[in-house]
Amino acid sequence: MRRSLCILIVGLGSAGVTAAPVTWTDGNGHTYDLVITQSPMTWAQAKADAESRGGYLATITSRNENAFISNALDVVNVDEAWATNSQAWLGPWLGGFQPDGSPEPGGGWQWVTGEVWDFTWWHSGEPSNTGTGHENALHFFGYQSEGRRTVWNDTDGDATLLPSYIIEYDVPAPAGLAVVVGGLACTRRRR
Repeated sequence: MRRSLCILIVGLGSAGVTAAPVTWTDGNGHTYDLVITQSPMTWAQAKADAESRGGYLATITSRNENAFISNALDVVNVDEAWATNSQAWLGPWLGGFQPDGSPEPGGGWQWVTGEVWDFTWWHSGEPSNTGTGHENALHFFGYQSEGRRTVWNDTDGDATLLPSYIIEYDVPAPAGLAVVVGGLACTRRRR
């Protein structure tokens, strides 16, 4: 299974990281980028940005894919990819959403690609549809006491602003600058 991981911080501005694509490739032939945004985004903004880059918000359809992304995020360990509040770590946006009118709290969840929603990795007690009562978008999550985790949480995609998202591409990473990070070969995507 070919796996690669790379961190590239494009630039720093007064508002923070302007972009930090982290590219890795799983054995499914897909390529993933962790994108850290200059300004936190809603789920719809992250979705539009991912599509403008030629991909889509990541769809995690198996335990292996979730474990691969989880491990890659652990290796990268970029604080700017996570928002925090007094209780939780709020991680990158993912491509899961719950259409309006779906049975609450867990009905009707879909992937942005239309892939079958038959694998989940919800945090205990999730999805909950608590808080605003309109929790319709998927992201990684963990309570402060647990540390950053790659379990799933539902949140209000229209009101919650997160600093990162994971983009998935259906093709392998294009040829580019070969780099070695932490002993892993990786390819830096040209933007």
